[in-house]
Amino acid sequence: MNNLQVIRTPDLLKQLCISRITLWRWCREGKFPQPLKANSKAFGFRVKDVEAWMDGQKK
Repeated sequence: MNNLQVIRTPDLLKQLCISRITLWRWCREGKFPQPLKANSKAFGFRVKDVEAWMDGQKK
C-alpha cells in the first residue's frame, strides 16, 4: 500500500503565496524539495518534504 501524499503545484503555490517562477527557481537552486513528475505536464511535491521545509523555515 502506497502512503505517498502529494500536493499539486497549483495548490502549493496558493498555500505558499508565491509565483510558479519563484517555486521553480527555488527548486533549481536547491532551496526547496524537488518535484515529482506525474506526467509530461503535471508536477507535485511530497507533502512530508514540504512540511519539513516549512518547519525549517520557522527556525
